[in-house]
Amino acid sequence: VEDGFFDSASVHANGTQVWTSYASESEPGSPTHHIDKEWRFHDIDVSGQVANGKLKLRFELASDPGFNLAGWNVDDVCVVLAKPAPACEADDSCDDATDTGCCSVGGGPQGALTLSVLTLGAMLRRRRRR
Repeated sequence: VEDGFFDSASVHANGTQVWTSYASESEPGSPTHHIDKEWRFHDIDVSGQVANGKLKLRFELASDPGFNLAGWNVDDVCVVLAKPAPACEADDSCDDATDTGCCSVGGGPQGALTLSVLTLGAMLRRRRRR
């Protein structure tokens, strides 16, 4: 996609533009083109546009007839619902030890060390198989 001064790529959620390609401030000779050299993840917050649990996404690409690049590749679109955090009671269920997520190795250094050694061992074993 050429510089946003000439071409524009945009994402709309329920009719509201939530993302657009970068447009330089001045067009002559601007090198600010979006060139896909690899797949990249990109997150766009559409929570402000969701109404009644319904979401309609639109991907739009507009181009001028001048300079032609390869276009825009969109793949594996995923909409994720983030649930609000549970309310905490005034007991121990809200202390800092419970907000570590699902991949916690505990508070002591031995847990992280064990996880590191296991990961390194798995990587070396996989490398030997090749």
